[in-house]
Amino acid sequence: MTVIYTPIDIEFDIPDEQTVIDWFHANKITDTDYWEYEEGRHEWCYVALRKDPSNWHTYDAWLDWSKERKPIDDAGLVFHPGFEEAFPGLAKCVRELPFDQIGTSGFIMQIGTIPPHNDATYEMTEPRRYIIYVTDPAYNTFHFVHNGKKIWPQIDLKYRCFAFNNTAVEHAADPTNRTKILLSTVGIMNKAKHEALLQRSVEKFADKVIRI
Repeated sequence: MTVIYTPIDIEFDIPDEQTVIDWFHANKITDTDYWEYEEGRHEWCYVALRKDPSNWHTYDAWLDWSKERKPIDDAGLVFHPGFEEAFPGLAKCVRELPFDQIGTSGFIMQIGTIPPHNDATYEMTEPRRYIIYVTDPAYNTFHFVHNGKKIWPQIDLKYRCFAFNNTAVEHAADPTNRTKILLSTVGIMNKAKHEALLQRSVEKFADKVIRI
């Protein structure tokens, strides 16, 4: 059977929900012409990038990663000014994810229905998409679609970081009637560290792992 979801064994302090929401609106992208916003899916707010952008509030900061999804020589891990101080637990989790080089890490706030889809693909052991459910998971809208049926993950209240399979199933989100914010991180993954973290997590959270 194929693992499509597992909580991730990284422990960190969960921030106050309203503080996250307020920070998001104060620091989000002010452009309105990026594809996720135009399609009514998400608003974005950068948390960390591999290069210090000239402007944290513009979509252009994403282009460094989206145009060069491979390692670059002058990369680092640059947090949005004030983020690490405001949310040390989230910053800790981002730092512990198994990436050799983080391309971008950012809050995404759902603004509409997210239809079933797969994200950009590349060869890596699945599940490979790392997400932190930042707002209250009791109101989760995120799910998988397999053979026309919805599969709902059980978000661990303490271990809010999870990984999901982007190849074997599509993922989607129903409409939400309250603010929903996730933290998504992508980049150049360290294969050995990634596989070790997955194995440890699947063993630890056997009761919450989803397989098809």
